[in-house]
Amino acid sequence: MTQSTAEYDFLYDSPTGPLGVCIDAESITKIIWLEQDVLATTETPPSKSINSKLKQKVVSALDNYFESGLFEGDISLSPDGSRFQKKVWQALKRIPSGTVKTYGDVAKELKTSSRAVGQACRRNNIPLFIPCHRVVAAQGIGGFMGGYRHVERKRWLLQHEGIL
Repeated sequence: MTQSTAEYDFLYDSPTGPLGVCIDAESITKIIWLEQDVLATTETPPSKSINSKLKQKVVSALDNYFESGLFEGDISLSPDGSRFQKKVWQALKRIPSGTVKTYGDVAKELKTSSRAVGQACRRNNIPLFIPCHRVVAAQGIGGFMGGYRHVERKRWLLQHEGIL
């Protein structure tokens, strides 16, 4: 099922597929990978008033990441989640590019279970900026974005960051 671009403020064409990006006046609120054909088969999202400086900052950060594997600059994030999920996401933001932690490592740090960490990763609605792809299984790469459907994206991101 192809998602409508009207759900997003702008589209970003990444090497791993098109991203639908939502921003508010001050921060990124959501990023999701769209179906591969969305850029070719849909029109530009309806024009609405968005923070063009923030949009440019987000585009620059994504351009830099996909060129170098690093995020530079500080962009405010407003992820939608529970207090626990936000605690996990803060821990993920501390994992530097070029490194990984296991679900168990993060769980130990937060005094919770690996499964709870995995569920928080699954609910992450701002991937890349909250780098859930840097969390791997004890043996193997693990899932990504709620399962194994997006594992090739995770593999690409980890290779891009020099991990695999």
